[in-house]
Amino acid sequence: MAPSLGSTSTTLGLSENKKEKQMRKFLALLILMGSLAASGMAQGNYSKVDIFGGFDYSRLSTAITPVASASGFDSSVRYNFTKVVGVEGDISGVFQTVSGSFIGVSGNYPGHYYSFMGGPVVLISSKSRVKPFVHFLVGDTRVSSSAKAGSVTVSASSSGLTAMVGGGVDIRVNKHLSIRAAQVDWVYERYGLTDTSAAGNFRIVTGLVLNLGNKNGR
Repeated sequence: MAPSLGSTSTTLGLSENKKEKQMRKFLALLILMGSLAASGMAQGNYSKVDIFGGFDYSRLSTAITPVASASGFDSSVRYNFTKVVGVEGDISGVFQTVSGSFIGVSGNYPGHYYSFMGGPVVLISSKSRVKPFVHFLVGDTRVSSSAKAGSVTVSASSSGLTAMVGGGVDIRVNKHLSIRAAQVDWVYERYGLTDTSAAGNFRIVTGLVLNLGNKNGR
């Protein structure tokens, strides 16, 4: 995670055994979705470009801010090379207010997280209105916070590697519009070149998808 600042410490709030069980279930789900994708390669139609915008709920922890819920926005653009394989760019921003001690100052202080990621997407093609997908994205996350003591405001920020694996389900409303019923991602973040700490964070996303360049009347 980010280099430690003042008396700030990081706690993930979950036991290692519980984390391992969650990860095994999550990986099993991804394997199942990947198998469905392979079996569905010869089925269905697709759009060439999918533009998404919606709500992002995240459970986050960094060395600057403790484990806490955060909410905000998520947006992405996906280009589909075929009905099975695409590439995606994702930008998100979530925000929180937490209570505690930050750089030696106790009180309520804000946390801001901005992520910029990209990577491959596997589409689980089908002839129905339900369109599942899985993706793996990597990029950068920037986190910042500040605290005020009297007339003095102290701030801190950091950025680092982010990797995200997950998937979701889009439900087609018509030729050009879909509803992203749910997208669930496991997010790994690492801050600092020499810092060996890291956090496993989850996020849930929902919103609307604009489908452009439809092929075969999808």
